[in-house]
Amino acid sequence: MALYGSPIWVDALTAQLKPFLRRPQRVIAVRAIRWHRTVSWTAATLLAGDPPWEHRAEVLAEVHRYRITMRSKGESPDAEETRRIRAADRVALFRRWAEDLESPITGSVTVEAIRPYLVRWVNRRHGTLSFRLVQVLTGHGCFGEYLHRVAGREATPVCDECGAPVDTA
Repeated sequence: MALYGSPIWVDALTAQLKPFLRRPQRVIAVRAIRWHRTVSWTAATLLAGDPPWEHRAEVLAEVHRYRITMRSKGESPDAEETRRIRAADRVALFRRWAEDLESPITGSVTVEAIRPYLVRWVNRRHGTLSFRLVQVLTGHGCFGEYLHRVAGREATPVCDECGAPVDTA
């Protein structure tokens, strides 16, 4: 529903408007991965396998442009050509998403773990995310470094189990 009419409004999407599109996507992604609101948009959408809606809107706009062009010529849009455009745009979508993930502002632990396998991660048909797996992939959870830095629940980032100077995922 969020992408309804996207071929019409995608060209007007500016940097100032992207947060309005990303906020609901983050909420949905956080629920999909069964995690807390402390996880960033980048990490949540990556774990959920949900490409940025602004990129998905561009794919829909490309298909829409093809159909409009064909109809303006008085021809019927070819289903095979539409599939070809969607497939090519999906490759471009993953390329753009990977480029966005090259220098993440937030969620760098998650991005480092998944970005090399982005397409495989999104296309996987097995394996669900458990509470513990999401903790490891995001670095948020029962780790001394996280509890010290973010939650303020630990005096130091030292590992309680082995005494390592920093307890990370």
